[in-house]
Amino acid sequence: MNAAHSKSRSIRHILALIFAFLVPVAIIYADVIMLNSTMGESSLVQIAQVLMILAGAFFFVAGAQAQPAQRGYLVLIATLFFVYVHPRK
Repeated sequence: MNAAHSKSRSIRHILALIFAFLVPVAIIYADVIMLNSTMGESSLVQIAQVLMILAGAFFFVAGAQAQPAQRGYLVLIATLFFVYVHPRK
């Protein structure tokens, strides 16, 4: 790996981290300031939380398909994520 490629990769990582830190702040700002929400059950924060949990569950499902030796564990974790997203009332 040459120095230019390493520097470019480091800059991309830094930008990705900045983006990852700013997204929650932007969601909370939009929810509280722009939409005058109290961040209850139907807020942007709750929707973002559910989407992140679903994304995590799908990553575990993809891992279960790619790694047969770990399939039982990964399916169990994915199931717990899915149950959290859609609890029975």
